[in-house]
Amino acid sequence: MAEWAQSDRTEGDTRWDGEKRGSRGDRSGMEGDMAKVLRCGDLMAGCQYVARGATEEDVLRQAAKHAAEAHNIKEVTPDLAAKVKSKIRTE
Repeated sequence: MAEWAQSDRTEGDTRWDGEKRGSRGDRSGMEGDMAKVLRCGDLMAGCQYVARGATEEDVLRQAAKHAAEAHNIKEVTPDLAAKVKSKIRTE
């Protein structure tokens, strides 16, 4: 699971850190400025993909898509899901 970070953000206002916000310009679902982050390289050596989302579910959705496209992982087993979840951090 590697390029986890290409997020599904929509066009909208720019946050203070330069990242795009949702089309309403809010941080719905975000606790302050905290985001959930998963670095694929923590699971797949050498992969630079980083997934960011307001919730763990956002990150897992991006990770599953990335894993299928970049690493040909078509089925997420319970063991794999547990490993991925253990690498999600809050920033």
